[in-house]
Amino acid sequence: MIKKVVDKLIFLVLLSATFCSVLAYWGSSHWWLELLTHFRAFYFYSAIIVLLLLLVTRRLFPAVLALLVLGLNWQVPMLYLPPSMLVSSALESSPKSTGKKKKSIVIYHANVLSSNTQYQKLVQQLSDYQPDIVVLQEVTEAWLKGIEDGIKDYPYQITKPEEGNFGIALLSRFPFNNKQTVQLSNTGIPSIFVSVQTQQGELSLFTTHPLPPVSVSYSLLRDFQIEATAKFFQSVAAPYLLVGDLNTTPWSPVFTRLMKQAKLKNARQGIGILPTWPAPLPLLQIPIDHVLHSENIEIISMEVTGHIGSDHLPIVTKLHLVDKGSELEALNKVAD
Repeated sequence: MIKKVVDKLIFLVLLSATFCSVLAYWGSSHWWLELLTHFRAFYFYSAIIVLLLLLVTRRLFPAVLALLVLGLNWQVPMLYLPPSMLVSSALESSPKSTGKKKKSIVIYHANVLSSNTQYQKLVQQLSDYQPDIVVLQEVTEAWLKGIEDGIKDYPYQITKPEEGNFGIALLSRFPFNNKQTVQLSNTGIPSIFVSVQTQQGELSLFTTHPLPPVSVSYSLLRDFQIEATAKFFQSVAAPYLLVGDLNTTPWSPVFTRLMKQAKLKNARQGIGILPTWPAPLPLLQIPIDHVLHSENIEIISMEVTGHIGSDHLPIVTKLHLVDKGSELEALNKVAD
């Protein structure tokens, strides 16, 4: 009896994973099909578990179906692969070529959840990680007041609090060379662009928070805002960062177009999935909070931190800026 139940469960998992994996390839054609792309990690890891069970019990025919699911979701393990060896070698050697050890630039991002009141958890994390730049989303007036004492060390600030879920704030230890609030759509959702003068050179950072794709209209507005973000970067000189809750995952066609059009790289590349939402449900989490970067930036590390009472987990990224001259010299050495 138990064996029959297990067999049916395995068959149901394989059938569902196959069905969703195939439909996800039509994600560009309809908003709810695009939603299926966000859960490729679940299809992939479910197939691995089922495959192991089938191999142990020597049931080879359904094992082939599990292998098919793995193949359909090849994008998932790709996140664990390091960037191309040529670029990676160049970037790793560039800082060393100066003969000086660089101090990493630390970026902290959190969607704090507007209704969350656990302000001190965020303040404690800022104290623990000592980030140079802090990007916060879903910021309200209550949030700014609640963390007021904890952000005094950030003399350069641009804040746009709202009572809904789309307030935003950017705090920096580095002085602003340029700062502006940007409207990318007619939704009234603010985005922030700054150019800061770091100890390693000038760095541009853009943060935005599109609507979640929970309906046709919201999906279209999210796509429009992400496309407008890509166009915005066409007039920004590298090095630059895009940091935010983008309400999309690395496996979405929307995300793929953004990366290509804005010439961005994923800070997660070579590190892993690092899911961030929904925070209270670890087994269902997907990566929708992102740090994306241009050329001439070396990612040292990226990690997901502990809970701050939000439905999102914060992310902390450490990076170096690589000057073009050093990078070119390193590339020539590799070529030789």
